[in-house]
Amino acid sequence: MSRQNFRLPSLQLGTAFDGPIIPLEVPGVLGRGTASALCILDGANRAPHRLSRMVRPVGLLGVKLAEPGAGVRVTLRLLADDVSTVMWDRHVRRLRGTPLTEGDVYVPSDLTEKHRMVELTAQGRSRALAMLALRRNDDGTVRQHVSFEIGADEIGESGLVMIGVENPAHAPVWSRHHEIEDSPVGVCVARMFVEPIEKRVTAHVSTGRPTVDHVPISAANPGFFVLNPPADGGAARVTITSRGAGGERLLGRRAKVKHPLRYVRETVEDRRTGAAAPAELEVVDLSGATVLASQLQEQGDSSYEFTVPAGAGPVFVRARKLLDGGPRLVNWSVRVGAAS
Repeated sequence: MSRQNFRLPSLQLGTAFDGPIIPLEVPGVLGRGTASALCILDGANRAPHRLSRMVRPVGLLGVKLAEPGAGVRVTLRLLADDVSTVMWDRHVRRLRGTPLTEGDVYVPSDLTEKHRMVELTAQGRSRALAMLALRRNDDGTVRQHVSFEIGADEIGESGLVMIGVENPAHAPVWSRHHEIEDSPVGVCVARMFVEPIEKRVTAHVSTGRPTVDHVPISAANPGFFVLNPPADGGAARVTITSRGAGGERLLGRRAKVKHPLRYVRETVEDRRTGAAAPAELEVVDLSGATVLASQLQEQGDSSYEFTVPAGAGPVFVRARKLLDGGPRLVNWSVRVGAAS
């Protein structure tokens, strides 16, 4: 019996991402999931117009760099939007065994009073924390930026940088209030900026909310913020200033005219919470240990100051104003600098 061999050039067993990897030049930006420098992806999907979206509570992004040099500074732009909610809904339905069937009408979950928490790792080490709290009065998207450094010795000759995205395992109990279950699911890594280490990463915060005049705002809901340390591991000086009672406020002149009683109540409440009073502070690190717990005295301009000690790493910070005999969550503006 004769044997015949057939060649089928059309039989393609690989994918479009199995071709040669083109490393990312430094400095460089990754903004599309089709970039071949994004050579490893686990627990996340490639995004057509952004980099990737998380589909599981734990994800990993592997990026090949051309010349890491003496190390790199990495900045990630994270966002949550309506697509994040859809992907989270799918994840929860799959876990509960209740997927949508033909004829079912999908109604997105209302997550606008909740928040997401993300821990970022690089080369297996924790580097930063981020929060995302999408609200009804946003433009459909809320963004946060985090930065950290990776030394040349950590990257090695391979040029491969491994970025992990997960939920912090030992966050304080008070940070879990109103947190979305498996909150990394649906979070989008929109952009990844990679630069040489010329200017060191300084201490910075993520509050989950947009800035106001470039100043981070920590809202009464979620009621806390996260602080990421400077690259040198030094202490960070934090100044918080009361901005009112919190909650969604009437915006614009027309809204205030249409709802005069509510506007008066909000004004009175904001003045009451702006009264001079001490504040209760608690700072907790990634292991769940309390780094700092103290009572802060007002500086005279509704501001309070405290120092997060050197070596604390990324931390959770909750400050509550002591009003009417008890602690109360309020809105804070947050400024961070190096401790003198």
